[in-house]
Amino acid sequence: MKTIALRLVIYTFSLISVAGCAALYSNIEAPEVQMAGIETRGFDSNMQLLLTARLKIHNPNDIVLPVRGGALTLQINGREIGTANFDDGFDIPAGGDKVVAIPARLKFNEALSVGLNMLNNGETQAEYRLTGHIDLAVRYLGRIAVNRSGTLTLGG
Repeated sequence: MKTIALRLVIYTFSLISVAGCAALYSNIEAPEVQMAGIETRGFDSNMQLLLTARLKIHNPNDIVLPVRGGALTLQINGREIGTANFDDGFDIPAGGDKVVAIPARLKFNEALSVGLNMLNNGETQAEYRLTGHIDLAVRYLGRIAVNRSGTLTLGG
């Protein structure tokens, strides 16, 4: 009988703890992701340019956000030209920024095609979209969607 009572107390305490953690993270705002720079690393066997993409991630929340990984896709003028996947963990400081270097792949043929089309049409601006997700290490936060778009000016 004591064992059942002890298990019931432990179970109840666990449920209260879980509810408390969920309430603590219930109003989390999504971090903002921006491109901070790119470095080339060469080509792979599929003619994809290997890059190191530096992303600046801003945490608008008053708590540290522990990141465990994520995946991002870059489109230019509606065509997917690059991807980045990362699984190295890091923390984004509360109310602060973190610049992280992640491995990325640029589809060289797609990027070249988009660039040539822009040159042929005399375009100096391109529409971009950065989509994907960031996985947070806190179980109750889960996955935060990234969906950023805008206009890039060539040479600027």
